[in-house]
Amino acid sequence: MIKRNPLWYRYLADRADVNYLNNSQRQSDDFIWRLGPRADCCRVEPGTVQIGHKLYVFGGYVTLGSVSQRVDVLDLQTQQWTETSPLPKGVPQTHAGIATDRQRFIYTVSGQLGANCSPGVKHCFAFDTHSHTWTSLPNLPEVRYMPLVHMLGNRLHCLGGTRADRHSPSADHWSLEIRNGQAIQESWTPELPLPEARNHTASYLVGSNLFVLGGQQTDIPPISGDPDYACNFDTPMDQVFDNVFSFDLQSGDHQPLASMPIALSHSEHAVRQLGQKLILCGGVRDRMTLSDVILAYDMDHNCWQKIGTLPYPMKSKAAAWHDGMLFIVNGQRSTSKVVLTPGAVLDPVWITELT
Repeated sequence: MIKRNPLWYRYLADRADVNYLNNSQRQSDDFIWRLGPRADCCRVEPGTVQIGHKLYVFGGYVTLGSVSQRVDVLDLQTQQWTETSPLPKGVPQTHAGIATDRQRFIYTVSGQLGANCSPGVKHCFAFDTHSHTWTSLPNLPEVRYMPLVHMLGNRLHCLGGTRADRHSPSADHWSLEIRNGQAIQESWTPELPLPEARNHTASYLVGSNLFVLGGQQTDIPPISGDPDYACNFDTPMDQVFDNVFSFDLQSGDHQPLASMPIALSHSEHAVRQLGQKLILCGGVRDRMTLSDVILAYDMDHNCWQKIGTLPYPMKSKAAAWHDGMLFIVNGQRSTSKVVLTPGAVLDPVWITELT
């Protein structure tokens, strides 16, 4: 059962937020949010993954023109941050696919090396959370930006994303056998593709069944010939999806499921499982419109429900869940509650009860 509160409050990080957040107190079904520990770095579109009571945060944009090499760990029990070994040379700071064996190892697959709309790389790595060391894995066959990456048994799967031009969609699917952070094979194995090309897509693996939730078809390419790879915002708006499907990583079987109430992308690290429900937190409705909606998908009854809202409309943040509490970490908020265009990049952690 999802527990909700009759009132919600925005606890202010600093006085600069007062004008923005004053309009947010209201009678609703939303949660009571409180401010948790600030991160030492504001960032958006980092790679994030949860193992037990720890959330690992890799890289990310600090601004569009700069990226972070930091790797930070949020202990969800003590609610304290620790900085660990930074990203080594060659590890993408943004747009990498990321997965974990849920015990010790974290895997990063392809992604973008550098700021703005920089070129992608095929590089893949394993991060050992015990020794805080990195190991190279075989390169992905082709560059992919923001693919879906999941670990099933001893195989690491990479699906979808955008191609090396940062714009053309892909439905390709490869897998790589891995044991204890080491590749068992020298190259990735082609697998049955996704039924639809997706990137910046929320997804969650339950058994061998991958739930693919919304996302978008294309992404913003760089301006042709620009030495700094400035992003070409004159590119037509990306198509954002509301449809949902399941995809079996072993058989390739897929099935359409109930569509979301609204189209959402840039929620790739903001979905968590609570019992038979998948909780999806905010994202982007189109390139310039952020969302604060929190949705729950009931896997037993194939239906969606809005269960609340975030502290403000946000994109490209992380969600974690531990001991009855939902954590929202980093990301980019909207300019205001009314003006939903992308605004400040964030360092706060917001926490609410969710059981």
